[in-house]
Amino acid sequence: MKKILLFCLLLSFIIHKAQNIFGTIKLNNYPVAGALIINLSDERRTTSTAVGFYSINAKIGDKIRIVREGYENINFSVQELNSSYDFNLIPVPKEIEEVVVTATPTGDLTKDSEAFGRSLKDRRVNDGIRKTVKLRSEFYVESLRKPGDFVQPVGPGFSMGSINNKWTKVESIEWLHNELTDEYFAEFGLESQDVNRFLSFSLMTLDQKIYNRILKYGYISPSDMGQIKQLFEKAITNFKKNPTQKKH
Repeated sequence: MKKILLFCLLLSFIIHKAQNIFGTIKLNNYPVAGALIINLSDERRTTSTAVGFYSINAKIGDKIRIVREGYENINFSVQELNSSYDFNLIPVPKEIEEVVVTATPTGDLTKDSEAFGRSLKDRRVNDGIRKTVKLRSEFYVESLRKPGDFVQPVGPGFSMGSINNKWTKVESIEWLHNELTDEYFAEFGLESQDVNRFLSFSLMTLDQKIYNRILKYGYISPSDMGQIKQLFEKAITNFKKNPTQKKH
Protein backbone atom coordinates (compact mmCIF):
# COMPACT_ATOMS: atom_id res chain seq x y z
CA MET A 1 0.00 0.00 0.00
CA LYS A 2 2.82 2.37 0.90
CA LYS A 3 4.56 1.59 -2.38
CA ILE A 4 1.38 2.36 -4.33
CA LEU A 5 0.92 5.63 -2.47
CA LEU A 6 4.57 6.58 -3.08
CA PHE A 7 4.19 5.74 -6.77
CA CYS A 8 1.07 7.91 -7.05
CA LEU A 9 2.83 10.82 -5.38
CA LEU A 10 5.83 10.44 -7.67
CA LEU A 11 3.59 10.25 -10.74
CA SER A 12 1.72 13.36 -9.63
CA PHE A 13 5.02 15.21 -9.20
CA ILE A 14 6.21 14.17 -12.65
CA ILE A 15 2.93 15.27 -14.26
CA HIS A 16 3.10 18.60 -12.45
CA LYS A 17 6.68 19.19 -13.61
CA ALA A 18 5.67 18.36 -17.18
CA GLN A 19 3.13 21.19 -17.28
CA ASN A 20 4.66 23.65 -19.67
CA ILE A 21 4.25 25.34 -23.01
CA PHE A 22 6.73 25.68 -25.80
CA GLY A 23 7.06 27.09 -29.29
CA THR A 24 9.17 29.08 -31.71
CA ILE A 25 9.63 32.80 -32.26
CA LYS A 26 10.41 33.99 -35.77
CA LEU A 27 10.70 37.08 -37.92
CA ASN A 28 9.71 36.54 -41.55
CA ASN A 29 10.08 32.78 -40.96
CA TYR A 30 13.63 33.19 -39.62
CA PRO A 31 14.28 32.12 -35.99
CA VAL A 32 14.81 34.88 -33.42
CA ALA A 33 17.25 34.29 -30.56
CA GLY A 34 17.30 36.17 -27.26
CA ALA A 35 13.60 37.01 -27.03
CA LEU A 36 12.46 37.27 -23.40
CA ILE A 37 9.51 35.05 -22.43
CA ILE A 38 7.84 35.87 -19.11
CA ASN A 39 5.09 34.09 -17.21
CA LEU A 40 3.39 37.11 -15.64
CA SER A 41 1.50 34.89 -13.19
CA ASP A 42 4.59 33.63 -11.32
CA GLU A 43 7.36 35.79 -12.90
CA ARG A 44 9.19 32.79 -14.35
CA ARG A 45 11.21 33.76 -17.40
CA THR A 46 13.37 32.28 -20.13
CA THR A 47 14.81 33.29 -23.51
CA SER A 48 14.54 31.84 -27.00
CA THR A 49 17.47 29.78 -28.30
CA ALA A 50 19.51 30.25 -31.47
CA VAL A 51 16.82 28.37 -33.41
CA GLY A 52 14.03 30.48 -31.88
CA PHE A 53 12.78 27.72 -29.55
CA TYR A 54 11.51 28.35 -26.02
CA SER A 55 9.87 26.34 -23.23
CA ILE A 56 8.46 27.67 -19.97
CA ASN A 57 6.57 26.21 -17.02
CA ALA A 58 2.92 27.30 -16.99
CA LYS A 59 -0.62 26.32 -16.10
CA ILE A 60 -3.95 26.99 -17.74
CA GLY A 61 -4.95 30.63 -17.44
CA ASP A 62 -1.40 31.97 -16.97
CA LYS A 63 -0.60 35.14 -18.89
CA ILE A 64 2.55 35.01 -21.00
CA ARG A 65 4.45 37.93 -22.50
CA ILE A 66 7.15 37.86 -25.18
CA VAL A 67 9.51 40.84 -25.36
CA ARG A 68 12.20 41.68 -27.92
CA GLU A 69 13.82 45.09 -28.33
CA GLY A 70 12.59 46.86 -31.46
CA TYR A 71 9.48 44.70 -31.79
CA GLU A 72 5.93 44.82 -30.46
CA ASN A 73 5.24 42.84 -27.28
CA ILE A 74 3.23 39.63 -27.64
CA ASN A 75 0.72 38.78 -24.91
CA PHE A 76 -1.39 35.64 -24.66
CA SER A 77 -3.12 33.36 -22.14
CA VAL A 78 -2.38 29.66 -21.80
CA GLN A 79 -5.34 27.63 -23.07
CA GLU A 80 -3.73 24.19 -23.29
CA LEU A 81 -0.71 22.65 -21.57
CA ASN A 82 2.14 20.86 -23.33
CA SER A 83 1.12 22.72 -26.48
CA SER A 84 3.05 24.71 -29.04
CA TYR A 85 2.61 28.47 -29.21
CA ASP A 86 4.42 29.86 -32.27
CA PHE A 87 4.69 33.56 -33.07
CA ASN A 88 6.09 35.96 -35.66
CA LEU A 89 7.46 39.24 -34.34
CA ILE A 90 6.19 42.56 -35.66
CA PRO A 91 8.79 45.38 -35.87
CA VAL A 92 7.94 48.64 -34.15
CA PRO A 93 7.56 51.25 -36.94
CA LYS A 94 10.28 53.88 -36.95
CA GLU A 95 9.26 57.49 -37.34
CA ILE A 96 10.63 59.28 -40.40
CA GLU A 97 11.52 62.92 -40.10
CA GLU A 98 8.90 65.05 -41.78
CA VAL A 99 10.02 67.04 -44.83
CA VAL A 100 8.17 70.28 -45.47
CA VAL A 101 8.11 71.60 -49.07
CA THR A 102 7.60 75.35 -49.10
CA ALA A 103 7.99 75.96 -52.84
CA THR A 104 5.89 74.87 -55.80
CA PRO A 105 7.61 73.74 -59.03
CA THR A 106 7.02 76.17 -61.91
CA GLY A 107 8.54 74.19 -64.75
CA ASP A 108 11.25 76.82 -65.23
CA LEU A 109 14.55 75.02 -64.59
CA THR A 110 16.40 78.18 -63.52
CA LYS A 111 13.75 79.32 -61.06
CA ASP A 112 13.14 75.83 -59.67
CA SER A 113 16.87 75.15 -59.16
CA GLU A 114 17.14 78.39 -57.16
CA ALA A 115 14.07 77.60 -55.04
CA PHE A 116 14.81 73.96 -54.36
CA GLY A 117 18.59 74.23 -54.33
CA ARG A 118 18.71 76.89 -51.65
CA SER A 119 18.20 74.49 -48.76
CA LEU A 120 21.04 72.28 -50.00
CA LYS A 121 23.33 75.29 -50.30
CA ASP A 122 22.39 76.47 -46.82
CA ARG A 123 23.07 73.04 -45.39
CA ARG A 124 26.53 72.97 -46.96
CA VAL A 125 27.36 76.42 -45.60
CA ASN A 126 26.09 75.52 -42.14
CA ASP A 127 27.98 72.22 -42.16
CA GLY A 128 31.14 74.10 -43.08
CA ILE A 129 30.64 76.54 -40.22
CA ARG A 130 30.06 73.71 -37.74
CA LYS A 131 33.21 71.89 -38.88
CA THR A 132 35.23 75.10 -38.61
CA VAL A 133 33.99 75.82 -35.08
CA LYS A 134 34.85 72.28 -33.97
CA LEU A 135 38.48 72.59 -35.10
CA ARG A 136 40.98 73.98 -32.58
CA SER A 137 42.45 77.38 -33.39
CA GLU A 138 45.98 75.93 -33.13
CA PHE A 139 45.30 73.95 -36.34
CA TYR A 140 44.78 77.13 -38.35
CA VAL A 141 47.71 78.87 -36.70
CA GLU A 142 50.02 76.04 -37.70
CA SER A 143 48.58 75.58 -41.20
CA LEU A 144 48.89 79.28 -42.11
CA ARG A 145 52.33 79.85 -40.58
CA LYS A 146 55.17 80.67 -42.95
CA PRO A 147 58.78 81.46 -42.10
CA GLY A 148 58.86 84.94 -40.56
CA ASP A 149 55.05 85.15 -40.11
CA PHE A 150 53.71 86.70 -36.95
CA VAL A 151 51.54 84.28 -34.98
CA GLN A 152 48.82 85.56 -32.71
CA PRO A 153 49.12 83.88 -29.30
CA VAL A 154 46.38 81.35 -28.66
CA GLY A 155 44.01 82.55 -25.96
CA PRO A 156 41.65 80.57 -23.77
CA GLY A 157 38.85 80.92 -26.31
CA PHE A 158 35.23 81.51 -25.44
CA SER A 159 32.28 79.41 -24.32
CA MET A 160 28.97 79.14 -26.14
CA GLY A 161 27.28 78.23 -22.85
CA SER A 162 25.45 75.01 -22.04
CA ILE A 163 22.32 73.98 -23.89
CA ASN A 164 19.41 73.14 -21.64
CA ASN A 165 17.74 69.76 -22.01
CA LYS A 166 14.18 69.81 -23.32
CA TRP A 167 13.16 67.39 -20.55
CA THR A 168 14.08 67.00 -16.92
CA LYS A 169 14.12 63.50 -15.47
CA VAL A 170 10.80 64.21 -13.75
CA GLU A 171 9.26 65.31 -17.07
CA SER A 172 10.49 62.15 -18.82
CA ILE A 173 8.91 60.02 -16.09
CA GLU A 174 5.62 61.91 -16.34
CA TRP A 175 5.64 61.50 -20.13
CA LEU A 176 6.19 57.75 -19.91
CA HIS A 177 3.43 57.43 -17.31
CA ASN A 178 0.94 59.32 -19.49
CA GLU A 179 2.03 57.66 -22.74
CA LEU A 180 1.83 54.05 -21.48
CA THR A 181 -1.18 54.71 -19.16
CA ASP A 182 -2.09 53.12 -15.83
CA GLU A 183 -3.61 50.13 -17.64
CA TYR A 184 -0.18 49.11 -18.97
CA PHE A 185 1.44 49.25 -15.54
CA ALA A 186 -1.50 47.44 -13.94
CA GLU A 187 -0.25 44.30 -15.72
CA PHE A 188 2.84 44.56 -13.50
CA GLY A 189 0.61 44.71 -10.42
CA LEU A 190 1.26 48.43 -9.90
CA GLU A 191 -1.26 51.02 -8.77
CA SER A 192 -1.23 54.51 -10.23
CA GLN A 193 0.51 56.05 -7.21
CA ASP A 194 3.36 53.51 -7.51
CA VAL A 195 4.08 54.04 -11.21
CA ASN A 196 6.37 57.09 -11.02
CA ARG A 197 8.52 55.47 -8.32
CA PHE A 198 8.77 52.35 -10.46
CA LEU A 199 9.74 54.41 -13.52
CA SER A 200 12.44 56.25 -11.57
CA PHE A 201 13.71 52.92 -10.18
CA SER A 202 13.82 51.31 -13.66
CA LEU A 203 15.39 54.22 -15.52
CA MET A 204 18.40 54.18 -13.18
CA THR A 205 19.59 51.10 -15.11
CA LEU A 206 19.06 52.62 -18.58
CA ASP A 207 22.22 53.28 -20.55
CA GLN A 208 23.30 56.80 -19.56
CA LYS A 209 24.07 57.88 -23.14
CA ILE A 210 20.59 56.86 -24.26
CA TYR A 211 18.93 58.60 -21.30
CA ASN A 212 20.97 61.79 -21.84
CA ARG A 213 19.89 61.84 -25.49
CA ILE A 214 16.25 61.37 -24.51
CA LEU A 215 16.46 64.26 -22.04
CA LYS A 216 18.33 66.47 -24.50
CA TYR A 217 15.78 66.17 -27.32
CA GLY A 218 12.66 65.44 -25.27
CA TYR A 219 11.89 62.45 -27.48
CA ILE A 220 11.74 58.66 -27.05
CA SER A 221 12.16 56.74 -30.29
CA PRO A 222 10.36 53.41 -30.88
CA SER A 223 13.70 51.62 -30.49
CA ASP A 224 14.37 53.35 -27.16
CA MET A 225 10.84 52.56 -26.01
CA GLY A 226 11.39 48.88 -26.74
CA GLN A 227 14.57 48.89 -24.65
CA ILE A 228 12.83 50.75 -21.82
CA LYS A 229 9.99 48.21 -21.78
CA GLN A 230 12.56 45.44 -21.47
CA LEU A 231 13.98 47.25 -18.43
CA PHE A 232 10.51 47.26 -16.89
CA GLU A 233 10.23 43.48 -17.30
CA LYS A 234 13.57 42.95 -15.58
CA ALA A 235 13.16 45.58 -12.86
CA ILE A 236 9.68 44.74 -11.54
CA THR A 237 10.83 41.85 -9.34
CA ASN A 238 13.57 43.89 -7.63
CA PHE A 239 11.23 46.85 -7.29
CA LYS A 240 8.66 44.77 -5.39
CA LYS A 241 11.36 43.25 -3.16
CA ASN A 242 12.98 46.59 -2.32
CA PRO A 243 11.55 47.83 1.00
CA THR A 244 12.33 51.46 0.12
CA GLN A 245 9.84 51.24 -2.74
CA LYS A 246 6.87 50.32 -0.58
CA LYS A 247 3.92 52.68 -0.53
CA HIS A 248 4.00 55.30 2.20
